[in-house]
Amino acid sequence: MTTRVMIADDHPMVRQGVAQLVREAGDMEVVAEAAEYAGIMRGLREAEVDVLLLDVDMPGKSGIEIAKLAHREFPRLAIL
Repeated sequence: MTTRVMIADDHPMVRQGVAQLVREAGDMEVVAEAAEYAGIMRGLREAEVDVLLLDVDMPGKSGIEIAKLAHREFPRLAIL
């Protein structure tokens, strides 16, 4: 089974680098990326995401706040 991953970081270069590492793992697929809260929630609602790789230092809402909000709506979502 392939693990479906979303990458959330406000730095494009970091997202690209992490996406490359995920792709090289072989059993994971990047299904969404986002740079801020609204994009994260939109991506979670539109893509079937198993794991959210979330930067703690995000613009607007902190990664901790975003994790709490995402967990409420998607209780089975793994958040790292």
